[in-house]
Amino acid sequence: MTNNASRSSSFRWLKWLLLLLVLLIVAGVVWRVVGGHGGMPPGAEKGAR
Repeated sequence: MTNNASRSSSFRWLKWLLLLLVLLIVAGVVWRVVGGHGGMPPGAEKGAR
């Protein structure tokens, strides 16, 4: 029973991490489409490639 509980807890953490990652990707795409013409935010040009 304890093993199943810990597994569900880790699955919940994984689900939240995936949701956060998707939100970050969507935010990056929206930022490029909307405000990408004015240049990148400071520090983003390092990871742009």
